Amino acid sequence: MPLTTQPPFHPFNYKNLRRTWTCQFDHCVTKRPTPPPDPLWQKTSFANLVRYVPNDKYFARVRVAGKLIRRSLKTTVLSVAKLKLADFEKGERAKAEAHGRVVDGKATVGDLIVEYKTRLETNHSIKKRTRDYYQERLAALLKSWPEPENLDVRRVLREQCRK
Repeated sequence: MPLTTQPPFHPFNYKNLRRTWTCQFDHCVTKRPTPPPDPLWQKTSFANLVRYVPNDKYFARVRVAGKLIRRSLKTTVLSVAKLKLADFEKGERAKAEAHGRVVDGKATVGDLIVEYKTRLETNHSIKKRTRDYYQERLAALLKSWPEPENLDVRRVLREQCRK
């Protein structure tokens, strides 16, 4: 059987072929491939609220002062999660604002009391009774010292502390 059906065709020679690549980048737009969504976390229609799929609990995912905070809202009901999210976000922003004033050196005595209470609650190296005692001492200080919340720390005198 002949290799071609009509003469003067010859058999195709693959050995002499060369590949040539031509690239044009005039109209090329590259996009970063989007990663597949994480099956463990599901977005909700509300900002800063995500649902953990294995146990259906809602979590707050809030960025405060440049830090990402993810905390469980301990509920599986969306309406309850929305309410808890608002309270959580408000509390975290207030803590960050008070901490910022303490770091800047523009704190009032009230800001320092809030910072002290926060550190006391998060310190797990002390026993519960010790924590209660510290809170009792703080309550006694506030009872004996009228209106300390609005005082600027830089203006507190040694004589005011001794009274």
